[in-house]
Amino acid sequence: MQKELLERFDKLLDIDRNNLDKEILEQPRLFFEVIKLYTQATKERHEAKKALERLEAKLCQAVRMKAIEQGTKITESFVKERVELDTDYQKLNQEFLEAQHEMELLEGLKESFAQRQYSLKSYIDLYKSNYGATGA
Repeated sequence: MQKELLERFDKLLDIDRNNLDKEILEQPRLFFEVIKLYTQATKERHEAKKALERLEAKLCQAVRMKAIEQGTKITESFVKERVELDTDYQKLNQEFLEAQHEMELLEGLKESFAQRQYSLKSYIDLYKSNYGATGA
């Protein structure tokens, strides 16, 4: 995720208590924007995971076939080690980890905007009860 985008949404989490009407009207749109980003990140993470799994399967098969051709006995841990040493696997694994990280950041942002909605409701309840009003 772009740093600027995260900073933008971080600022949007702030609530202007003097403009609660505006804040209430903006909340659903902001929340939907975050949901769209989160679902896109989830999709990208899923695609990265599937690409990694496909490559892993191909590499495992290649290691096993080579062992069969050479008449060598191998263990599952040997196959796993060979796969993890492959540079293409390492690259796709890094892409998957980055996609996972981005998805988790956006999941946190989604939860923060849900909490923002609850905070707005609390501010409205306080406002309706004249919280902080000075008596004569």
